[in-house]
Amino acid sequence: MRMNARMAALGPPSVGAPADGIELDPRLAAILADGFLDLGGCVVLAYDADSLVAAPIESYPDATGFEAFINHVHLDDELGLPAADPMVLVQAGRYATELAGRLERAYPGEVFVLIIGLGDSCTVRFHKLRPGESWIADDLEGYENEAMMVVHVPE
Repeated sequence: MRMNARMAALGPPSVGAPADGIELDPRLAAILADGFLDLGGCVVLAYDADSLVAAPIESYPDATGFEAFINHVHLDDELGLPAADPMVLVQAGRYATELAGRLERAYPGEVFVLIIGLGDSCTVRFHKLRPGESWIADDLEGYENEAMMVVHVPE
């Protein structure tokens, strides 16, 4: 797990840790309940299948960029809360934990990158780990306006 100083200062969300009695919000659980689709070597959330028509894989520079765009969820929007509300970051951790577990079960042997970003919005996105492709910069401190956290699944 990697994070920038902005995320560390917030007290990063617990990803992969016990839930401590906090359940995943049903609106976020519904996104994961639809499972995944396999599209030419890419894994996408089935929940976003409608967006695939407007954003075909050919319009992205690589498979990683496609997955990272399609597989991003704005948690503050889904929860109807401001991004700065502490519950949004807590739910980001719960969502990422559940997402990681589902990816591990559905795609054993594959490695995925989960990215939590908190700025004007709180997003969780994922993509497969592919040699020579990356959606996020190596230097997380370069994200001056966002708290960033990156987790490999499985870690």
